[in-house]
Amino acid sequence: CCLHLHKLVLYEQITKSKSQFSTLYRESLETVQYIYRQVSEDKTVEINMFRDVAEKLTEHVKSTPNVAFNILTVPSGGYYLYNQVLQSTLYSLVIGNCMEYSKPKMTDLGIASLFSDIGMTKIQPYISEKTNPLTEEELKTIRKHTVLGYQILTKLIKIKNNLALTALQHHENFDGSGYPQKLSGSNIEEFARIHAIADNFTAQIN
Repeated sequence: CCLHLHKLVLYEQITKSKSQFSTLYRESLETVQYIYRQVSEDKTVEINMFRDVAEKLTEHVKSTPNVAFNILTVPSGGYYLYNQVLQSTLYSLVIGNCMEYSKPKMTDLGIASLFSDIGMTKIQPYISEKTNPLTEEELKTIRKHTVLGYQILTKLIKIKNNLALTALQHHENFDGSGYPQKLSGSNIEEFARIHAIADNFTAQIN
């Protein structure tokens, strides 16, 4: 009887957690879509919109032990870029939480991650959304999004440089084989290293 009651309580907790996550994910995705579209149209954006999202995501990750499971239940579909950005941000925060980051530091990590692919707004959709293998020229074009993103963040949106570096460096590899600067090891900012892991993991499971 006690075991049955425990299972029932656990089931209700998981169901409630999943419902809360679904609402949070939907609202966050709408903000990601709005910000990225504003930038693609050369309109001004308010960084506090992403700060609010990062704070809510941080709170959820810190208070929800099964958050990684919840992320896996997100239905596929919709514009790939926005879902990739949001899901990789969540996994970045999961890693940050495991590293015992404080809430303010996790919020900064969240902001940096949410803006990480902002340079993709300047890449033509027929290339960025292509499902077939990219040509050599298309690959070169895609790789420009790191530098473009850094320029947008530092010159137009004007966020802190250490946060903007995640956009620039999240395709660098620890062994120096990445791009755009072929940085290695600790020469890559910690946030960028975290997001690189989260971004690659998200791309592989999707």
